[in-house]
This record gives sequence, C-alpha cells and structure tokens, in this order.
Amino acid sequence: MRVTVKEITYYGLLFAVCAAFLYALSALVGKKITDDFASPMVASAFSILFGLIATGSVFFGTVGKEARNLSGRSWILIGLSGCASALGVSG
Repeated sequence: MRVTVKEITYYGLLFAVCAAFLYALSALVGKKITDDFASPMVASAFSILFGLIATGSVFFGTVGKEARNLSGRSWILIGLSGCASALGVSG
C-alpha cells in the first residue's frame, strides 16, 4: 500500500490534535490527583516515571542502534536535559 503526502499530512494533523487533547487531559487529571489523593510532588514523580517509561519504550524500540553510536558528550547533554526537566517540575 502506498501512502501519499496528503495522507501523511492528515495523519500528522490528527496526531497533533490527539497529542494536544491528551496533554490538556493530563493537566486536568493531575489537578484532580493533587486535590484529592496526593501531594504535587508525588504526582510529579509519577508523571516523570510514566513519561520515562513511555519515552524509553519508543527510544529503545526504534532508535536503539543510533543510541549506541552517540558520543559521551551527547549522553551528558541528554542527562542534563532530564535533570533540568525533573527540577523544573519539582520547583
């Protein structure tokens, strides 16, 4: 089956709308969780954990070969980016 550029554009728009909806939904669910069940730090920790699991599954499932070829400097920057993200959520 051959996919056209027009179909790819539609799929891209569909995925962008779905991502925006899920992002907004996660904010609403996070608000509900912090109001009724746990502190904001616990909710942030779970958010980071599940984000790491989701990103890791995509990263290691499709980019494994390229990840093995990254330089040490690239891994340091990736680690610093993760630390900054975690600090930004907890701050």
